[in-house]
Amino acid sequence: MNYKRINTPYYGVSYTHKIWKLINVEIGLNYTEKGYSNPEVRTGNTTYLEKRIRLNYFSIPLMIKVYNRDKSGKFYPFASFGVYKSFLTGGDYEVEIYNTQIEDKYIDNDWGLVFQAGISYYNFEFNIGYSQGIKNIAKENFIEREAKTNTIYTSIGYNINLTKKEK
Repeated sequence: MNYKRINTPYYGVSYTHKIWKLINVEIGLNYTEKGYSNPEVRTGNTTYLEKRIRLNYFSIPLMIKVYNRDKSGKFYPFASFGVYKSFLTGGDYEVEIYNTQIEDKYIDNDWGLVFQAGISYYNFEFNIGYSQGIKNIAKENFIEREAKTNTIYTSIGYNINLTKKEK
């Protein structure tokens, strides 16, 4: 089958806490759409001509973030890895000859692994990430194989320092 990933924006906030020298723990709350388009889907002995599916999720990533600061402290690369838990908030499912509710076909949560790499300049961060779902999100007897989410994304952020600087 010819699956094509649907790429959509990632929106979110995160909190980073220093745990040791250049190592931080980061937790966040994100909203995203995950989905795909495919010209056909087989369910049992029936083939349906499918247009697209979009699933809306709130995700909570928990990551370890490692920095490598330069001497000026203004520019540095970083890498992150961790896990996430996502909660399905809705979506839409369009098929040419078949229509159904999202909740009837997909389970209401997902979890998986997340990896990121990026560059920080002053308080701005630019990164690219990849998340891979571990859990089969399709309910039994919906499709012949497992359905797992995976997402490639980019993000731009601004760090706000909430801690007081020592005098």
